[in-house]
Amino acid sequence: MNCISEDLTRLRERGLNILLVTSGAIGLGRKARLRKGEKIPEREKDSPQQKRLDAIEGQFLLYELWRHHFYPQLVNESLVTHDDITNEQRNTRLLELYQRWLVCGRIPVINEDDKRSLEEIDIRLKGKRVFRDNDGLASLLAQFLKRAGYNPFLILLSNTDGIYTEESFRNGKYIPIRIVKDSTGLEEQALPISSTRGRGGEISKIEAARDASLNDILVVVANGQYCNHDAPYQKRKEGSQRRYDVLDSILDGRVVGTRFLPCNYAVKKMPE
Repeated sequence: MNCISEDLTRLRERGLNILLVTSGAIGLGRKARLRKGEKIPEREKDSPQQKRLDAIEGQFLLYELWRHHFYPQLVNESLVTHDDITNEQRNTRLLELYQRWLVCGRIPVINEDDKRSLEEIDIRLKGKRVFRDNDGLASLLAQFLKRAGYNPFLILLSNTDGIYTEESFRNGKYIPIRIVKDSTGLEEQALPISSTRGRGGEISKIEAARDASLNDILVVVANGQYCNHDAPYQKRKEGSQRRYDVLDSILDGRVVGTRFLPCNYAVKKMPE
């Protein structure tokens, strides 16, 4: 988190508007609840209700960690629901809020408001999960900003080097696909994969990237662990040092991760 905070602060100093969509509230909250001695029945530990309680407990902890690591760069917490982004009145207020923060030099730290989302799912959306996860939330926000007249660039950080080819995943060489022009059927390639390298996360990122690219947004899926393993206590571990500055590398056009090209990327105006 410290390295990502440093990198995002440096990018903001380059004149870019930065919005960070974060995850981790549920994991932090579960650990905090267990440390306090709360008893969570085994049969309920993965239920939406327990995860909601985890998120409520962990959201404050997560934001405080980001605030600590970003300091002296200032940040603001933004908890959102699907309706905040898709409802015209609400998303107008949300955009104005982000614009004020960005003008003031602050970075929005965005996460799903699980407490309100659960109520929204039950009352408005008949139980349908509206954010698949934070990849889906980031993609939805990027599409919202595109419609508002901005030119967003969506970067999804993972624990993999991008979206791997099926053959390389099977033979253990893990070679990423570098350019995706048409993502049709790409999930099927990832479905047979079962590994600690993040099968579910890969499918989630394919879906999120497809949604954004179909709305003319450039997306990169890259390895975020390459930029956050250089904390002093990790330096004794072999291979734990920073391999490259992943965000700077992406923005400088180096070959990093998997790029999903916008739907209109190759469209050129024909000469009259």
